[in-house]
This record gives sequence, C-alpha cells and structure tokens, in this order.
Amino acid sequence: MRKFSKKEKNIIQYAFLVFLILVTGIIISKTIDYRRIPDVIAFADKRYLLAGVMVILLYILLETIIFQWIINSIEKNKQKRSIGIQMGTIGLYYNLVTPFASGSQPMQIYLMNKYGISLSRAVAIVTNKTMLFQSVVTVICGGVILFNQEMIMERHSSIIPLLTAGMAMNIVSIIVGIMIVLNPEFMKKVADFIIYRLGKLRMFRFLNGKNERVHHYIDDFNKSILMYISDWKSLIATVMLTFIQLFLYFSIAFLIYKASKLSGAGFFRIFSCQVLLYMTISPIPTPGNVGANEITFFNIFNGLFPKQYVGYAVIMYSFFVYYFILLFCGVCTWISHYMMDRNIEKKRKDRKRENKHEQFLTN
Repeated sequence: MRKFSKKEKNIIQYAFLVFLILVTGIIISKTIDYRRIPDVIAFADKRYLLAGVMVILLYILLETIIFQWIINSIEKNKQKRSIGIQMGTIGLYYNLVTPFASGSQPMQIYLMNKYGISLSRAVAIVTNKTMLFQSVVTVICGGVILFNQEMIMERHSSIIPLLTAGMAMNIVSIIVGIMIVLNPEFMKKVADFIIYRLGKLRMFRFLNGKNERVHHYIDDFNKSILMYISDWKSLIATVMLTFIQLFLYFSIAFLIYKASKLSGAGFFRIFSCQVLLYMTISPIPTPGNVGANEITFFNIFNGLFPKQYVGYAVIMYSFFVYYFILLFCGVCTWISHYMMDRNIEKKRKDRKRENKHEQFLTN
C-alpha cells in the first residue's frame, strides 16, 4: 500500500477539518435562524463578549508564560529563554488542527531543536508541560464530578460513557507517568510484555523489535520529570498558573450566559457544565473536537439556555474556544515559522561567511 506524502496528509487533514466545520454548520443551521444573528449580537451584552475575548487572550498568554517557565527550569542557556510565546501559540494552534491534539508536541520538539535546544531537553520540556496540563485538568474535572454526581446522573446520564472514557484516559496516563518516575525498570518489563503480546497480532507486528526505543523513551521521561520536580519553585508556580489558566478557560460558558442576559443559573453550575463538556469530548479524535464540541454543548447546556438561545450560544462558544484561538495562534504560528526560517538563514550565512574568512586566512 502506497504511503501518503507529508503534503498529501496535510491536504487530507485540512479537508477533513473543513468537512467537519461544514457538518457542524448544517447541524447548527437546523437550530437557529441565521437572519436573527445581527439581532442577537445587538441584544447581547457587549461587556461580557469583550470579557470573553480578554479571557481567551489571557488564557493564551498564560500558556506561553507556563511554557517559558518550564523551559527556564530545564534549559540553562539564557540565550534560549525567549521562545515561550512561539512554543505556546504553536502548541495551541496544532492542538486545534490535529486529531487528539497530537500534532503540537512533535512540532514543538522540532522547533525547539531548531532553536538550539537539545532533543533530550526539548522532549523533557514538552513532556512536563503535557503532564502538568493533564494532571491539573483531571483534578479539576474530578472535583466537579465529585460535587455534581446527582446532577450528572439525573440530567446528563447520556454523557457518562464518554466522560468516563475521558477521565480514564487521563488517569491512566498520569498513573503511567508516576510509575515511570517511581519504578522505570518495572515499567520497562510491562512495556516488553505488552509489545510481546501485541506483536503476535498481525496489525501490531510493527512493534516487534521496538523494545530498545521504548526503553530509551522511558529513561528520557523519567529524567525529564525528575529534572522538573526538583525545581520546586517552578513546579509550584506552573501548577498555580495552570489552575488559573483552566479556571479562566472554563469560565467562557458563564460569560456567554451573562452576555445573553440570562439569570437563574450560578457560576459554579455553568462552570461545572463546561468542565464536563471538555472531558466528555476529549476521547473524540476530531481535530479541535470540531462537531463534537457543538453537539455536546447542545446536550449539556440545553436546560440552562432557553431553546431560542442555545443555538446562538453554541456559535459564541465555538468562536471563543476554537475559531478565535485558531486564528490568533495561527497568525502567531506563521510569524514564528517566518522568524525561525530567518534565524536558520542567518546562521547559514554566518557559517558561510566564517568559512570564507577561514579560507582567506589559510591562503
């Protein structure tokens, strides 16, 4: 079977993303009358819409600050301590355009390596950032589930399977991470056993002979986590900042609710619903959870937003958590790639100039 080129994969990926956006538009069009959108915008409280924009910008800013802090705790070369804004915005952008948000980590590692950060340290930085985010979001969601068990069982029983899957995926990844730190040799044996068992199946035969590579990854993961948690000041600071960042992100639905001039539901209720929405759609592998985001929003918030408003609330929610971030970070990503290309070209010219100078002195 012919393998797709990188260009072909990108075309398929973005075509699928456009398809999902079109399907989402059709679903929303069945619920709302687009002719009323100008009236809804005119009716909405602009203060809360502006607050939503500011919250998302602050969310993006905190992403870059947290990333930079982790870079500073691992990369000791001060000349490489100014790329947090590039890595943070690039990460958010590729999270939204790749399934399972899987494209951000490889791209961040690749770019950090281009900026002179060693591959092992780049992997350590990305690993720590990912584990930090997953741990905090799991704690927040666990707390929300604990304090809203009755509401979930009575009003949102349909989302329980996906919510359970999302929590299970996060908890398993965190447990595996902890075990790699506490007992890497045991995890190597577990990995060998899994590779051996899966390798007997035809579809997983490609895993045969990958043991050494997995062992190397476990060792790198162990070192990266230990390196990060040994800097306790950075650890405490980044954990606190991540809690603030996610608190802001999960407040968007409440700002949309207030912008619609609605009352009756408290902040914690709507905050909890958005947390449940986030964790419910996390196992769904669509880029940026397009489609799943909107459909699940209808399900979870249908009782909180009046029927005539819920469609418009979905549009506003998608704008804040997807399209605005995608556009803003997309522009930043383009600028970052441009700056990196200029940096690489400058280094190439400097090396060429140095070689000519050395040849001149030799002659």
